[in-house]
Amino acid sequence: MRTFCTAARLHSISKAAKALDISQPSATKHVHKLEQMLGLELMYRGKRPIQLTPAGATLALVAKPFVEGLDNLVEATSLKESLSPVTIAAPRDFVTHSVLHVVTVFQERYPDNQVRIQAGTKAEIFEMVTDGRADLGLIPDPSTPIEFDFKPLFQFDRVLLTPLNHPLLNTNITELAQIAEYPLIMMRQRTYSRDLVERQLRKEGRPYKVILELESMDVIKEYVAAGLGVSVGPGAALEPKDNERLGVMSLGHLLPIEQAGMVTHSERNLSTPARYFAEVMEDVLSGNQPFLHNSQSRVEINGKV
Repeated sequence: MRTFCTAARLHSISKAAKALDISQPSATKHVHKLEQMLGLELMYRGKRPIQLTPAGATLALVAKPFVEGLDNLVEATSLKESLSPVTIAAPRDFVTHSVLHVVTVFQERYPDNQVRIQAGTKAEIFEMVTDGRADLGLIPDPSTPIEFDFKPLFQFDRVLLTPLNHPLLNTNITELAQIAEYPLIMMRQRTYSRDLVERQLRKEGRPYKVILELESMDVIKEYVAAGLGVSVGPGAALEPKDNERLGVMSLGHLLPIEQAGMVTHSERNLSTPARYFAEVMEDVLSGNQPFLHNSQSRVEINGKV
């Protein structure tokens, strides 16, 4: 219908094709298909410039406001989508670190777009992406339900956090039971790292005591630095300045080195801003391994020690 109306206005199928950025055979095919659907001849054949039949003239008069209204609707919808906020779901450990780096770059590239960040557990992230509360998520490992697509971005290890000059820093740690001899400061239950640590401690048959539960690794670092206990958490929650006030030791020889990545719902298309954010996230985080730390044990990742 758009091709027909454009050709009627310009009195030329070739000019209509050029205006619509399609080939002339495609434009001719569009008009022929419309005639077949309506069972009417809309243009007289062989006349240049083209001339409309009475049926064609009537259709052009009726269809013009419809096509223009549709084009305006598409343009308005595209504009609204291009300015719609992007909602990202990520673990609390990642929100103030890896996600922060991505958002900083995104705002530099797309200053007019708004970003919303939701923090939650891995299960909560899946729920938010499923019901549309989040466009995409950042999760700590590649195990996902079948309805999700996973894009690997970066690896990270688990680290022991202690006050400076703590005895554990000079200990050859061969099992988590050695860490459990000290008071533990951990994230709340059902968070990924805590579940992993507690499963391993139960496997080793070692009693342990969590003296503090906190909602953020950044707050945990403050309590550890104050000497109230030790903690185990993701290396992705550390910044270089943390080494000035904390003892940090990789536990990559005891706990899995994880592959974090971006998760989207396989049956839902990303909006334009969300697609831009996903591209920035991949640019900032993919292929870069800033979240692996030196350890008393030699840990080999992708051929590098």
